[in-house]
Amino acid sequence: MKRNLNFTSKALIAFLTFTSLLGACKKQDLVVPGISKDKAKTEAIPPFLFDWESATYMPSLPANVVPMPWQGAVGGIDAGIVGDYKKADGWELVYNSFDNVTSPTINKPGGLYFALYNKYRGLLRFYLYIPPGTATATSQIVHGLSLFGSGNSQMLNFESGSVVSAGTNTPGFAKTNNQQINLLGNWVGMDYEIAYDPNTEKTTYPAFGLQWNTKTLNITNLSLNGSQTGAIEGQITTPSNGDVLSILNNVTQAGLTFASASAVNKLAGTASTEGKTFLNGVGTAISNLLSGKIVGFFSGLAGGSSSNSQQVHLKMDTKISLQGTATNSIGISNPFLVLPGQSNSQTASGPNPNYNETMGVFNLLDSPEVVAQYYHRNSTYHYEHPARFKFSFRPENLPMDKLVFNPALLKIADIENKHEELLIINPLVEGGADFTPSFHIDGGTHELAGNDNVYVNPDNVPGRDREAIFYRNFSNHKKEAEPGQWQTAVRISFDIVPKDGSPKVKMVKTFNLKKTFVRMTDINF
Repeated sequence: MKRNLNFTSKALIAFLTFTSLLGACKKQDLVVPGISKDKAKTEAIPPFLFDWESATYMPSLPANVVPMPWQGAVGGIDAGIVGDYKKADGWELVYNSFDNVTSPTINKPGGLYFALYNKYRGLLRFYLYIPPGTATATSQIVHGLSLFGSGNSQMLNFESGSVVSAGTNTPGFAKTNNQQINLLGNWVGMDYEIAYDPNTEKTTYPAFGLQWNTKTLNITNLSLNGSQTGAIEGQITTPSNGDVLSILNNVTQAGLTFASASAVNKLAGTASTEGKTFLNGVGTAISNLLSGKIVGFFSGLAGGSSSNSQQVHLKMDTKISLQGTATNSIGISNPFLVLPGQSNSQTASGPNPNYNETMGVFNLLDSPEVVAQYYHRNSTYHYEHPARFKFSFRPENLPMDKLVFNPALLKIADIENKHEELLIINPLVEGGADFTPSFHIDGGTHELAGNDNVYVNPDNVPGRDREAIFYRNFSNHKKEAEPGQWQTAVRISFDIVPKDGSPKVKMVKTFNLKKTFVRMTDINF
C-alpha cells in the first residue's frame, strides 16, 4: 500500500518554485554571459588553486575573513558530510571563484563558491558562501544543475529518481536543503551525483556545458497535510521541468536524499504516523546499506570516507503534499561551467575545471532487456487470457555486463563483487467482491523500499484459477493488472576498491527494464 509523507516545513516548498525558474529557460535560448553567439573569446578562466584540505580560511583580500566550511560558526554544512573532504578519500578541486585579490564581503558575479569532485563516488559537491546581508534570515536555498547548448548528455540521469530510465537525457533538476541563511554569512553544501557519459570528451564549450543555479526564497504562506513540523533533513530533488502552479496544492513525487541515519531519526521524531512508518523504513535501509545488505532501497552509496565509517548517500522517492505560495526570490549564483573532460576544457572562455577527467563512475547507456515469456490459457469465454509470465535475463545479455565504467576510474580503482537482481515493483493484483486476484508471484523475496512493494528475483508469475467468477465480469478487468504491464527493474551493486588503499565504496543503482515478449506454448489447466 502506498503511503504519503507530509511535511509542514518552510524548506519543502522552495524546490518547487526553482523548478519553474529552471524549466522556463529553453536550452537553445541560453546565451553564455561574455560569449558572443558568433565567436567565443579565447581567454580561459582557470580556478584559483589553494590547498583546501589544510587551509583555515578561503583565499581573499583582506585575508582570513571567510573560514572554511568545516571551520567554526560560519559553517553550517550538513553534519553527515561536513568532515568528508579529504584528498586521500578521492576529493579533487574542480572549480573555485575565490581568489586573493577579491573581497568576500560582497557577492561577485556568478557567486562565491568552490566545488570538489569525488572520483570514487561520482559526487560533485559545491560549497556556496553567502556574504552577510545577502538575504533575510528566513530565506531558504534552492539549487540545481541544468544542461545548456546543442548537445545531449546522460550525465544528470542519476538525479532523475531512485529508479533510473537508462538511455534518456535528463536536462536538469532542482533541489532544496534544510539549511536557512544566516544574516552574518554562512556556507551551504550541495551534492550532485554525476553519471558517466563517454560523449563528454567529444563536446566543446560553449556549444555545450553545465549551469549551476542557486536562489533564495522567502515563504509567505504554507500549509501541509499531516502533523510534521520543523525543517526537512537531507535534500529534496525534483526534475526541473514543469510549471510551479501545476505542482503547488497537489501531491507531487519528489526524491529525498539522506547523508546519515541521524538525519532520518531527527525527521521521524516529528513526523505524522504515516510519515514515521516511511522514515523508519529509510532508517532500516541505511543500516542495511552500511552493513552491505542490499534490501529496502533502490539507490545508494556507502563508505569511501576515512573520517566517517557511517558515510552514506541514500535516495528514496515519496509523495509530498504541498500548499502555499512563495515570493521574493533572489539569485545567488548562476555560473555557466566548462565540463571536465571536454575537448577544450583548459582553453575555453569560462570557469575552467582544475580536475580534467570526465566525471561519473559508470552508466548504463541503453535500457537493459528482460525477457517476458508468457503462456496463454485455453478458454471457453471467447478470449485468450495470459495465464503465466516468466521474467528472465538472457545469459548473453546480462544488464551488469552492459555497464560502462569511466576509464579514468579504472586506472585508480578495481570493480569487485558485481551483482544484479530482477525486481518487480508495485505489481497490481486485481481483487474484489465478485472476482478473485488474477496473478500471484512465486519464488524470490519480498521487501518494502520506501513506499514501494518490491518482489526480488521471482521464479514466475502464475495465474490463479479464474474459471468461474472472474471472466463473467469483463468490466472489472484492468489492463495494468496484467504482468506484462508491471514495472520491472534491475538492481545492480558493486564495490569500488581504490588501488592506493583508500576506503572502498559500495554503489547501488536500479534501472528500469524494457520487456521483450515471447509467446510460449498454450497451456490447459
